[in-house]
Amino acid sequence: MSLTPEEIAELTDEVSLWFTQDYIALGLWTFYLYHYLTTLAEEVSTIWPQQWRTGKILFLLLRYTPICYITLGTLSSIPLRPWATLAQCSPQATPQVCQGLSIAEALGKTGA
Repeated sequence: MSLTPEEIAELTDEVSLWFTQDYIALGLWTFYLYHYLTTLAEEVSTIWPQQWRTGKILFLLLRYTPICYITLGTLSSIPLRPWATLAQCSPQATPQVCQGLSIAEALGKTGA
């Protein structure tokens, strides 16, 4: 069973949306990393010498939780077996369409 032009257009729009979301996330993560690196020296001199109190704990939680979230999210999005689910791609899609979508997704996640 082959896809209709409308279904192909819909898949194209979905892939475009995936790429747009990935690029926006990459830009925001890059900005956060830049902010982290430029304020690290100030953090070391100001926060680290302080005693462990509510303010220091709250600061460190708010500062390092996003870094852990970004790292885990990035690692979980790396395809370990990008071709494992080609047969399960879509009942209406041909293997070539599934393979193309899988390649596009893998390229999007690696930044190629």
